[in-house]
Amino acid sequence: MYYIIYNPLAKGGNNEFNLKVAQKIKKRCEKKGINSTIITVFDFKERKDEFLEKLQETDRLIISGGDGTLHQMMQYIDFKKIPAEVYVNKGGTGNDFARGHKGKIFDITHEIKDMPYFLHNGIKHRFLNGIGIGIDAIVCDEVNNNQKKESYFKTALSVFKTFKTYQLDLEIDGIKHSFDDVYFFVCMHGKYMGGGMKIAPKAVRADSHLDLYVIRAKNYKHIVRLFPLVFLGLHTRLEKYVTYFSCKNVKVRTQGCSTLQADGEVIKNVNYLEIHRY
Repeated sequence: MYYIIYNPLAKGGNNEFNLKVAQKIKKRCEKKGINSTIITVFDFKERKDEFLEKLQETDRLIISGGDGTLHQMMQYIDFKKIPAEVYVNKGGTGNDFARGHKGKIFDITHEIKDMPYFLHNGIKHRFLNGIGIGIDAIVCDEVNNNQKKESYFKTALSVFKTFKTYQLDLEIDGIKHSFDDVYFFVCMHGKYMGGGMKIAPKAVRADSHLDLYVIRAKNYKHIVRLFPLVFLGLHTRLEKYVTYFSCKNVKVRTQGCSTLQADGEVIKNVNYLEIHRY
């Protein structure tokens, strides 16, 4: 059995479009003589125990959605315990996770079992692409709440002038570092964030570490000039403003900013967390 799990809220909440995509996948299965069923991510979550208990190695989960869909599913499913194969259909808006994967529908069976995580208030949160605290999280929050659905880049430009920098203390694999005038830091598993911004050009999902960047400046005008370079991954050359670390375990403490984004999902009032590759 192929379970086609789609998110009605993907693509800006265009349920009709998202359902049609799922139905097209089902028709392809039928042409190949494969039994399949369509279910929303919300119904799957509500009945997850029922579905997961009967999964077999010959079954397949086809998840149609974007980064947010996968991020949410990882919070309530331990994919290490699933015998079925897991595939993704590129059905989101940003699709940062999908970048670098070939095909409209691609296999993530092994990859999704090896995701990093962060701890906040004793709760374990897995993430696909990366997490960060600072202006990137503020922008994600604005984008998520903006009914006009403006782009990440356009929204960022509008909030730069009002954002106040903060102090960041990191303990990276046992070594302490402190930074002032921080606009944001990100700890990345993949290369991309914000719908195609190549924030971590060195990142390789299959390696044993994460890539952490601290972006800081005395004046927002420096960040505005740096920001367009992120799309090409060229911002890392500006070492005056960008500091890079390769890391496995990180303790984070902030003063002056407490908004966190994980794969574009926002969590507020986060002044301390731990990040782990394994």
